[in-house]
Amino acid sequence: MSMLADTIEHRPIEQCAPDELLGALFAQAPGFMAVTRGAEHRYILVNEEYRRLAGRDPSGSTMAEALPELVGQGIVAMLDRVLDTGKAFVSRDFRVRLNVAGAWEERVLDFAAQPIRRADGSFEDILCFGYDVTERVNQHLRATRLQQELKRAAQAAAMGTMASTLAHELNQPLAAAAAYLAAARRASERKLCEAASETIALAEAQVQRAGDIIRRTRMLLTEARPRRERAELRSMIDDALEVMRASGNLEDIAVSVALEDPDVALDVDRVQIEQVLLNALRNASEAMARSPEKKLAIEACRAGSSVRLTITDSGGGLASNIDPFEAFQSASGGLGIGLSISRTIIEAHGGTISLDDEGGRGAALTLTLPL
Repeated sequence: MSMLADTIEHRPIEQCAPDELLGALFAQAPGFMAVTRGAEHRYILVNEEYRRLAGRDPSGSTMAEALPELVGQGIVAMLDRVLDTGKAFVSRDFRVRLNVAGAWEERVLDFAAQPIRRADGSFEDILCFGYDVTERVNQHLRATRLQQELKRAAQAAAMGTMASTLAHELNQPLAAAAAYLAAARRASERKLCEAASETIALAEAQVQRAGDIIRRTRMLLTEARPRRERAELRSMIDDALEVMRASGNLEDIAVSVALEDPDVALDVDRVQIEQVLLNALRNASEAMARSPEKKLAIEACRAGSSVRLTITDSGGGLASNIDPFEAFQSASGGLGIGLSISRTIIEAHGGTISLDDEGGRGAALTLTLPL
């Protein structure tokens, strides 16, 4: 193919006599090859590989006649520029959609369009040649997806081991703390004021909640099925905000909540989804620690057959060198597993989660959950 291109480039086309060897090379070339003529780009030479790629024989027809689907994809306009400028067009991983026997196919090409100089210095013909690299590109994409799946599986295994260790180490002291708090509540019912009793009851509830979170995180990471129940989104948001306020993490932060449908309910594991919300709110609070203006907006609306929830903060935005969903990376000195576990939880519910920078004016975490 290189020899053919050199021959055509350095000899005027009018002086090129038919040559059986070059004809055989052209016809049997492993890549696709074609020569078009004139401003209408009429095919005057086409090899077998080009016919196979196109799914038809365009010989004698213009490109617009033989392959009309290419016109709207800018191919004809590109060939016009090649003739006008006399400069070759070269592209790797060039994507094109072809209508082959009524079925649309996307192909990926390594492709070049070389103008052929005539004796008078003008350009009328174009040699189009290249390779169909669709399978190579698809194999690369499959390999990349497999690597990502293996990486996430390894991370899940590591988090599962950590969750099992935490469950083993923390369940006993949590159970003891819950027992002590229950005893204190019973003893204080008559001796302490109502506010103190309520505080003890709240502490007891949070200890029990911590145990639930550990058990359900362990269950999630060991691929056990979540405990689904019908839960109102507003109620889960309110519970998460209540925990944040009780821990002092919302001080000086202006919080707004806007739900398109205040009564929307989801079929979810309530504890796990509240864990995701708490993690998102805690991250937002930490991100605004040094911000002069502290605003936290929680918005939810329907998105087709799902609910889309967005939590936006007015912090410093996202660090460019950290993948927030990468397990064991942390911008704040923590364990760095919060968002990774959140993604596992949301995807186990059939949803999606993403985190986007708001142009240096904060960050927005968006998650979707099926209705």
